[in-house]
Amino acid sequence: MRKYIGVLIFVASGFVLCSFHKTPSCDTIKNGRFHFYPTGSNGKHYIIDRKDSIQSEIDFKTYEMSVWNVNWLSDCVFYLNYKSGLSFKNDMERKAYENALIKVSITKVTDQYFTYKSLLTMGSYKQEFNDTMWFKEK
Repeated sequence: MRKYIGVLIFVASGFVLCSFHKTPSCDTIKNGRFHFYPTGSNGKHYIIDRKDSIQSEIDFKTYEMSVWNVNWLSDCVFYLNYKSGLSFKNDMERKAYENALIKVSITKVTDQYFTYKSLLTMGSYKQEFNDTMWFKEK
């Protein structure tokens, strides 16, 4: 009988410990620091700091910073609108950023990274991207 009680306690403690491990989900990325290495950018590194409705992006090499408004549609989908920062070549480029809309859809969240697809819209111009953001620096 003692043997069965010991096994029961061992199994029950396993269930309790497993219930404390939270599976990563979209709501875990509404706030935090992320690292972005754009595909095909020859080693560029951006640090993304997100606090729910505001996101700042810093180019790790030039330290140029931009700030974006974040509008959450759901836990896994949000829009980004340019707010401030960046150096523009001319007034037309600045206006393009001010009128740009980026829709981001989180496609997968793991313990180390999340993947997403985004749709950049600038007037009639549209471009889709797929990439990865990391929770820790690579």
